[in-house]
Amino acid sequence: MSKRAEQWRKALMMLEAVKVDPKKLKEMEGLISRITSNLEESINRGELPDSRPLYEQQSLAIKLQSTLENLLEGTNELEQLKKRLQSLCERMHIERKIRVQMRGQLQKSLQILCKSEGR
Repeated sequence: MSKRAEQWRKALMMLEAVKVDPKKLKEMEGLISRITSNLEESINRGELPDSRPLYEQQSLAIKLQSTLENLLEGTNELEQLKKRLQSLCERMHIERKIRVQMRGQLQKSLQILCKSEGR
C-alpha cells in the first residue's frame, strides 16, 4: 500500500472514531484538508501513482467524502471541503479511465507493429 493511501486510511479510521466533538472535528477537518491539498498538488503536477494505488486512493477518498457527509453537516468550510473531495474523486476516476484506454491503445499498436514485422 502506498504511503499516501496509508495516510488516507488513517484519516478515515480517525474520522470514523470521532464522536461529534467540535474540537476533534476541527482537527479532522485540518488533516483531511492537508491530505486533499497534497493530492490536488500531485494531480496538478501530473505525479500520479500507478493505477492500483490510484484506485486505493480513490476508494479511500470516496469513503472520506461519505464519512464527512455523515458526520459533518452544515458549516460552509466543511461543504467546501466535501466539494473538493468529490472533485478529486471524479478527477481520479477520469485519470484511471484515461490510463486504461492508453494501455489498451498501446497494446493494439504493439500488436499491429509485431504483425507488420512478422513476429
